[in-house]
Amino acid sequence: MKHLLVHLIVETLLSTIIDPTEFIYAKLKDSTCYDRRIRPNAGITPTNVNVSLYVSSIDSITETTMDYRMTVFLRMRWIDPRNFRKVFLAAFSICKLQPANFCLRHGIWIPDLFFFNEKKAAFHEIITQNRLLRISPNGSIYVSIRISIVLSCHMQLEKFPMDMQQCYIQAESFGYNMNDLAFKWSADKSIDMPGGIALPQFKIMGHKLADCTKSYTSGQYTCLRATFVLKREIGYYMIQIYIPSFLIVVLSWVSFWIAVEATPARVSLGITTVLTITSMRSEAGSSLPKVSYVKAIDIWLSLCMAFVFAALLEYAVANYLSRQKNGILYKNSIRTYELKQLLHKIISRTDGKTSSNGNITRRNKHHRKQDKNNYKHRSDLYSNGVSTMNNQLDPYYENKEEYYVEYSPEENIQSIEAELAKAKKENKEAKEYYKKLSTRLEIECRILFPLSFFGFLVCYIVYYYFITDDSTTVMQGMTPYDEFAEE
Repeated sequence: MKHLLVHLIVETLLSTIIDPTEFIYAKLKDSTCYDRRIRPNAGITPTNVNVSLYVSSIDSITETTMDYRMTVFLRMRWIDPRNFRKVFLAAFSICKLQPANFCLRHGIWIPDLFFFNEKKAAFHEIITQNRLLRISPNGSIYVSIRISIVLSCHMQLEKFPMDMQQCYIQAESFGYNMNDLAFKWSADKSIDMPGGIALPQFKIMGHKLADCTKSYTSGQYTCLRATFVLKREIGYYMIQIYIPSFLIVVLSWVSFWIAVEATPARVSLGITTVLTITSMRSEAGSSLPKVSYVKAIDIWLSLCMAFVFAALLEYAVANYLSRQKNGILYKNSIRTYELKQLLHKIISRTDGKTSSNGNITRRNKHHRKQDKNNYKHRSDLYSNGVSTMNNQLDPYYENKEEYYVEYSPEENIQSIEAELAKAKKENKEAKEYYKKLSTRLEIECRILFPLSFFGFLVCYIVYYYFITDDSTTVMQGMTPYDEFAEE
């Protein structure tokens, strides 16, 4: 007992003579006083380390690489009740060591904390190394280190760009299991953030804390997780994607008011809108990862593409219906032409020469009887005797007007003229019908396209802003971020 008292008196005298910091450094180097290779309370109880983070900035949130960058002050506090605390006297209520580079690297034991989702990290060394060590007389050790770190953040982009993301930072012990080391969040401001942190595309909603102790084959290891809740600001995408694509779809409807005969104008308008939407889709996808699921922006641009493409197809249908003299009415036109040709041949061949009974005398009685049995109706001439492939009469039937032996020339001419007038009337009525059908299609599309698109717009907003809204679940248990707090 006397020996210990003498030792303390000597150390007190020495501490009053030399600088306190140098005195503590000397004691930390003394292996008989302190061994930095052994954790506090080794073999007795686990070492409890209180951890807190001061987040000075969050930036560079990148969807393509799914990571984000932040600068934090890592703060740890623990008790080391070993003999070196005896070197402090009441005069040294708190010994503040600055800089603490020597102690952190070579002097004291520090927890083997690492960030589980870290991609890249760096210490700050301008102008000096940004590290702080404080040792209190009761053995309390406080360490603060400034770190810039890039962390992975697995984003769910199904609702992009109306999504909320949860990016976390996870701290674990590398070598000590729960029997040796336990991390705990500090009771006072575990996550501290200054006010005024602004991100280009996100709004910080708050943070959540959790204990994520993990089990490995070598045992259970302490783990702490802080999750930052971020809500994407849609303003950029409204200006760059949604409003322009909406206007392009509306522009494609202008073609419904342009005449069907204005082919260059309508085709140019349709192709321009399709190509513009295509380029928008490419631009939107270039800043996103190649995921296998469908995103909200993909559904919007795909529907916009479908509407502008449908407007282009509508013109093709309307134009086809408006010029059916060379389409569906082709056979009617051929029939009218052949009736005219047939009438001309009969008039030219009879030349007014008839028999005493008024019938044509160019065929004998035997032929007349045979022809009558084979061709009893004039309709056979049009259905069987006309080749519509080359606008000519079939060679076998090219003289079928001679089989009209039971009728007078006047009757033959009158019947063909009646058929010709009927064919012309049917052809005219059919042309008017398809012309009206084309006009009706244009008028109906002027109403149908806007109504269907605005219906899709309402469903799109309701689905992504109300039906699939999970913000209440995400923000449950969250500490809100006060963006107006003092820095």
